[in-house]
Amino acid sequence: MEAALHERPALPPPNALDAKVDALISLIAQQNATQMQQFPSVAQHVQDPKKAQVEPDNAPSLPIMRTMTGCMELLRKDDPDSGLTMHALRELVLSGKVPYVRCGVKYLVNYGKLLEYLATCAVQEQDDKPSGTIQRVKE
Repeated sequence: MEAALHERPALPPPNALDAKVDALISLIAQQNATQMQQFPSVAQHVQDPKKAQVEPDNAPSLPIMRTMTGCMELLRKDDPDSGLTMHALRELVLSGKVPYVRCGVKYLVNYGKLLEYLATCAVQEQDDKPSGTIQRVKE
């Protein structure tokens, strides 16, 4: 009686398992084909991912828009030794030298244009007012 408890149940013959696996695979393939017909864009992506991607020539490239804090984080990641401070970035944005979009109370800065400005900006010209001298106060 103990021998009967420890016996393993008999497995079906290998041909029966292969038939069940083949049936499952064909069922999954049918379901995938149905889904591919319903969603052709997904089907194109699954069949050839490179073709499914939007070509840069056909679609406008989206600018990288970040908050001023986000721009500083990206800039620090790209150039850890950058001397640009948050105050200087704020001055560039508010003066209109770097493009931005106001979204509520936030300023979304075009990060690409910020880098372009930093790469091409000229040396600032000195104001006509002399600095470091005492000036008469107008009464």
